[in-house]
Amino acid sequence: MGDAPAVIMGGGQRMSYRELDEGSNRVAQLLRAEGLRPGDHIAILMENNLQYLVIAWELSAQGCTTQRSNSHLRQNEVQYILDDCGASAIVATPTMARQSGRSNLSRVKVRLSVGGSLQDSTPTRCRSQRNRPRR
Repeated sequence: MGDAPAVIMGGGQRMSYRELDEGSNRVAQLLRAEGLRPGDHIAILMENNLQYLVIAWELSAQGCTTQRSNSHLRQNEVQYILDDCGASAIVATPTMARQSGRSNLSRVKVRLSVGGSLQDSTPTRCRSQRNRPRR
């Protein structure tokens, strides 16, 4: 299917099957590098956009269980979801992370950021922020 559109967003953004496949392959490599496996619970705090679709697509293909949150939730609601689903990882954009307030992520072993740091607004590409014990 190559360059045929896989996704057409309401604002006219498009993603081809080739782009979806390439993006999901990058996500799969990152997931494996972080030690995530099928059956792991992953919380997603992202806006509805093309990046979200690539990540959700690959998490599903990898057999991960996802818990998706929206921008209307308050900090205590996000915290409840994280605690209740037993998320071993979180994938978030800085904007959604800020909107969720200062949720306690101490039990989440892997934090993946899309579009910047989860701790500040420093522009970066999708990167991992491991939860390492403090010395």
